[in-house]
Amino acid sequence: MHDHRLPRHDRAPEPWLPHPGTPEASSPPQMLLGGGDYGSPQPAAPAWTGSPLPSLPANASLFARFVVGLVSGRKSIPLAVVLAFLGPLGLFYVSILHGVAALIVVSVVVRPIAIAISSALGGQGDSLSAVAVVLCWCITVPWAIFAARRRNARIAKT
Repeated sequence: MHDHRLPRHDRAPEPWLPHPGTPEASSPPQMLLGGGDYGSPQPAAPAWTGSPLPSLPANASLFARFVVGLVSGRKSIPLAVVLAFLGPLGLFYVSILHGVAALIVVSVVVRPIAIAISSALGGQGDSLSAVAVVLCWCITVPWAIFAARRRNARIAKT
């Protein structure tokens, strides 16, 4: 069933009519924001071609290079590594897809391997946690480096 509150796109818009309870027909409300004539066509704005980012001098500061990289969509590999030490959550910096995949893969892979290594070493719960954290880092840090390099290479190609 068609919702009659939504505009119909298969026919021209209807002219403005006053509310049926209004004693006299009034003109449409005045638009106060622009102050211009909305009936006349405006010249089309030129299409934005996506101007390149300004080039940085060779002695640019680390912060300036980081900001230009951030604006261009590039990912900082050192920051990706630092955030990967948070585990799979750190891979959300690289992309949402990598974060979700890391949450699934790391949780499935690390647990049985950590249990096997901990029991082989004769450890208890504390050693199991330490082994699991180290295994998590062994997966997420290289993953973050690879994913950030791949993303930066894809951005550099375009």
